[in-house]
Amino acid sequence: FFFNDTATTEIYTEQIVGSVRCVQETVRILAQQHPECKFLNINAEKAPFFVSKLAVKTLPTICLFKDGILQDSVVGFGDLGERDDFKTIELARRLLRTGIIKPRTDAEKGFKLKRGTNSGNNNDDSDSD
Repeated sequence: FFFNDTATTEIYTEQIVGSVRCVQETVRILAQQHPECKFLNINAEKAPFFVSKLAVKTLPTICLFKDGILQDSVVGFGDLGERDDFKTIELARRLLRTGIIKPRTDAEKGFKLKRGTNSGNNNDDSDSD
């Protein structure tokens, strides 16, 4: 179901409720802003095949797909400032760098990618690729 599409898949478990709600709310906001991308939530306990196939070890994990191929993963909160109360723009920038979404908001449009790299020049060192 990912063929010729971009998609993010959040893999979570009900046991980490507070952190999951934060990620799910951020994903919900981005889904409304970016209809060009499919946003899916998968409960790890109910989908062990996907967890195994994607080699997910830390929850939550956000898998970024383009044309059905896993491009990148946001594992836990390490890539989002080591906090579960990260800002929506932080995750949006990660999706922009990977080419999963197109810039739509003013903050996203102001985010420039360096030529030939996956890192932006937004002076935000919290994401290392």
